Amino acid sequence: MPHLVEVQERYGSDAFSLLAVTEVPAPEAEAFVLAEGLTFPVLAGGPENVAAYGIDLIWGSPVFLVEPGGQIVADDLAGAEAALSQAFPGE
Repeated sequence: MPHLVEVQERYGSDAFSLLAVTEVPAPEAEAFVLAEGLTFPVLAGGPENVAAYGIDLIWGSPVFLVEPGGQIVADDLAGAEAALSQAFPGE
């Protein structure tokens, strides 16, 4: 998770936002956010959250970079970081 905080801090702007999605109940997620010092929002509350995004938590924590229009630009952390570095050169 610290790496995701770095990504948010490096590229975060009006044009980029990082959002985590978890099936963990909200009180547990809030405690985790505070303990880890996360600087991005976490959508918590139940399995329906991860199901709505088509996420399979058994295989890890997928990362998607989605354009404002809804198009998926990248579906892994390395691809997302590469796309962000192109969109925000010199950041």
